[in-house]
Amino acid sequence: MDEYINIPNEVRELIEDIKASHRLFQSLEDNYDLVMRGIATIFEKASAITGLTSEAIIQRSDFSKKDLDSDRFDAMLAEVRTIIHLDNLGFLEIQPLKASKGSKEADLLGNWNGEKWAIEVICSSYESERWKHNEVANYIKSRFVNDGKCKQLHITAEKYNCSYKLLVVVMNSLKGKALNDRNDYQNILKDVWVNLGERKDLFLSVVTGMETLGSGLDDCVYPPLT
Repeated sequence: MDEYINIPNEVRELIEDIKASHRLFQSLEDNYDLVMRGIATIFEKASAITGLTSEAIIQRSDFSKKDLDSDRFDAMLAEVRTIIHLDNLGFLEIQPLKASKGSKEADLLGNWNGEKWAIEVICSSYESERWKHNEVANYIKSRFVNDGKCKQLHITAEKYNCSYKLLVVVMNSLKGKALNDRNDYQNILKDVWVNLGERKDLFLSVVTGMETLGSGLDDCVYPPLT
């Protein structure tokens, strides 16, 4: 595994002992080298952006090789992918946060257009035959309100004197990515933003890694960054 030098030890050790029940298992079985190179590339890019080693990034995510739940691995990787997404959007000074004991904070801080932002990441690996507009919108609203993401963003914004808050939804759902394109996701985010009260300090984003022919990456932000 030495050739995948940018993969942190916690992830390496998880992969060495991975169980068949883990979602990553089948992908490794199908194409080990492709998956490993993909993970290594994500950490390499995130390290270059943040100035942190891959080991430091994984430590701030609180991920451990003992986290055998597939969702925990997906959530950790979603945070690392979001660092790259933010860089693509033009954010600077992107840093992952490690929550203090006894309190939950957002996942990242960043600077865009001279203003500091608090950024929270949620990851969806949920599969549904009807993973379309209303279902995706309801999922995002539920995670934001019921899972305490709104509170985490508020606490972080207050603590670090952030002017804006960004909720990033990393879509791992294969059906979700197949059934929706960039325009669909922009409309979904707009409806959620309006439903949440059109807060001027709140922005929403989706990351899929997919491309729509003629439109580029499906990854988008609402309201648009201008």
